[in-house]
Amino acid sequence: MTLDQGIIRFDPEGPPGQGLRPVVEITPDMVQEGSASELCHNYYTSPSGVLSAGVWRCTPHALKFGPYPVDEFMLVLDGSVSIVHEDGHEEIFRAGDAFVIPKGLPCQWKQTESIHKIYVILDDPKSPIPDEPVSKRAIRLNASKGLEELELPNPECFEGGTPIQEDCSAFEDTTGRFFAGTWTCSPMRRKARRFGRIELMCLLEGGMTLTDDTGAEHSFTAPDVLLELPDTVSAWTSTKDVRKYYCIFEG
Repeated sequence: MTLDQGIIRFDPEGPPGQGLRPVVEITPDMVQEGSASELCHNYYTSPSGVLSAGVWRCTPHALKFGPYPVDEFMLVLDGSVSIVHEDGHEEIFRAGDAFVIPKGLPCQWKQTESIHKIYVILDDPKSPIPDEPVSKRAIRLNASKGLEELELPNPECFEGGTPIQEDCSAFEDTTGRFFAGTWTCSPMRRKARRFGRIELMCLLEGGMTLTDDTGAEHSFTAPDVLLELPDTVSAWTSTKDVRKYYCIFEG
């Protein structure tokens, strides 16, 4: 999808004909062990430059221990990574896991194998690294537990009945603009509406069709990943239950 359409499909290997290309985000002074060889495609950067989202692949390495410099949501596509915390606790994230490292978390990134991931990074230079991060651990999203039914304030936006939606919010940054969690929905026909935020959707179950304001239909099924941008007008149709991880930025 093009950026003008406001709906971006993430191909794990990068756009056809482009693929993932070499980048240098990890400099030698950041590395404790190994040698990081990175490939990346950044699908989106916000106009302000504070938010970016894309696909990244990297060879085994370990970074030096220190405060994590950004808020970052990640979905592991392949491989694994260990996050070593200040107290020595080591949390391993493998293919299929989604997690967030909050800005300022004292930790070490350690790979014993290559990793392939989806990322959403909030890096706002106006927001200093906090003395106390919002969590003392990397935050693992749970795909099925802790869900609570949502109250839907505007049933008139649905056709054919009001769906049942459930949500489990796992993370919110210090500004309240960047958050992530798990969401489920019964079959739904939602009328066209204007999207007021940036949202990454990682489909875990089911699928849907988004119809934009030109009438073009964009269909997605698990395990597709997509990004919907602000001011996008779209209608939603799903005939089966949908479950997804989400990462949202409002700003």
